[in-house]
Amino acid sequence: MPPRERIRSTHALVLRRRDVNDADRVLTVLTPRDGKLELIAKGVRKTTSRKAGHLELFVHASLLVAQARTWDIITEVQTVESFRHLRDDLDAIAAASYVCELVDNFAESNDEIQPVWDLVLDVLRELDAGAARHELPANLLRWFDLHLLSLTGFQPQLFRCL
Repeated sequence: MPPRERIRSTHALVLRRRDVNDADRVLTVLTPRDGKLELIAKGVRKTTSRKAGHLELFVHASLLVAQARTWDIITEVQTVESFRHLRDDLDAIAAASYVCELVDNFAESNDEIQPVWDLVLDVLRELDAGAARHELPANLLRWFDLHLLSLTGFQPQLFRCL
């Protein structure tokens, strides 16, 4: 395995976050090249932080990440897609949380998962569009479940008896 770059750029989707110390936050993000990563955002909980709005749940962002001893540190961030309509609809928030939690449990660290990345973004876009129309797609989450299982090697046999 080649050594990692000290500073790298990546796209990421915030799956989970937890507060640490007085002003920092540990984020679990999904990336297309590196799979699931845990990164620290220093000072993001301060009221003067410029990064805070870009590192909310369900935000697709472009990150600049610096390698450190214990945690990789987010040094710069820019929002690519905010999925802002999700936050207006409680059912859409619940569905997006379900998607992110499931991906968090299935994704591995340091594993390229471009197809899973594409699937998650497609589902979040559909949820966002549905929330904007005030109607969520009925079978979207079941469709997502089956496709995620297929992409991760756990596809059930549905069309014939075993």
